[in-house]
Amino acid sequence: MSFELKLTFVYIFQVEQEDITCELCHKKCRSQGDLKRHKTVKHKNNMQEVKLSDGELVSFVEIAKVKLLESSIYPNSLVNELKSYTVCFSETDLSTLEDIYGYLIK
Repeated sequence: MSFELKLTFVYIFQVEQEDITCELCHKKCRSQGDLKRHKTVKHKNNMQEVKLSDGELVSFVEIAKVKLLESSIYPNSLVNELKSYTVCFSETDLSTLEDIYGYLIK
């Protein structure tokens, strides 16, 4: 897995600063991960599987890259390195992302 992809996952799974509410039962969660876990356990029958296209995955990573570059929590050396990357996935990368995504939505 590339350095860029690892940074993206660090950003995606960062804990949110405000409470997040389940739209199904209004339970308050502290992070998107907590909400996802709650929905998986309590509302499994109400969840639908979502399949992302290759273009959507690339777009998703590009958005995360921009947000990482805009944040001020990473050292300049990492930000400068991230700026030099372009988003393009091999079939192996896409397969790995699909595996991770599949694991996370279970």
